[in-house]
Amino acid sequence: MTDNEMLQAIKQLLDPIRKNQEEMKLQIEGLQLQVNTLNHEVKRGFWKTDQDIETLVEVLEAKGILPKAQ
Repeated sequence: MTDNEMLQAIKQLLDPIRKNQEEMKLQIEGLQLQVNTLNHEVKRGFWKTDQDIETLVEVLEAKGILPKAQ
């Protein structure tokens, strides 16, 4: 077997591995996007919850149900 034939055989063996790596890379990028989106949604949810709690406390204080914080 010549050197070129040996290199060609090695290349053929590595091609499926390269394709698999590319597929995994795309899947990882997709997962990273999902994690970033989820992280953003969680932060937005906490912000909204904080706003709702502040509003509720203000209403309860205004109605005299909850003593005003000092």
